[in-house]
Amino acid sequence: MARRTTLVNPSNCGANGTRGARSAEAVSAGLRALAEHGLAERRQGGWVRGPADPARVAQQLGAPELLADILARDWCKRAEWRALLTLAEVSLTLIDDFVHPVPHQDIADQGVPLWASDEAPGPPVTA
Repeated sequence: MARRTTLVNPSNCGANGTRGARSAEAVSAGLRALAEHGLAERRQGGWVRGPADPARVAQQLGAPELLADILARDWCKRAEWRALLTLAEVSLTLIDDFVHPVPHQDIADQGVPLWASDEAPGPPVTA
């Protein structure tokens, strides 16, 4: 299978460049990191894909184990979230089914309570 060679020049990757809103420094740092593992090579006029197999590099760096750990943590967080949603649903059901001992309309029909309609009393009088 023939490898496609694509030249990448970090100076063309700035905010005003055609390849996105990445700074030239960020692109250069990323390409250097790829080059450390043989995934990129600097050539005349820019960078090209390196000879290293990406799957082999991932295996060497422990990416499958990291991914498995991330997925396990994500599964646990999702299980906790589902449990929380179940509790919230049960709580809302209990609230909806709650019957107040005094119907709300009866309370409203009584009007404003006396303690709420009076002026606020002054400070306590001391003898």
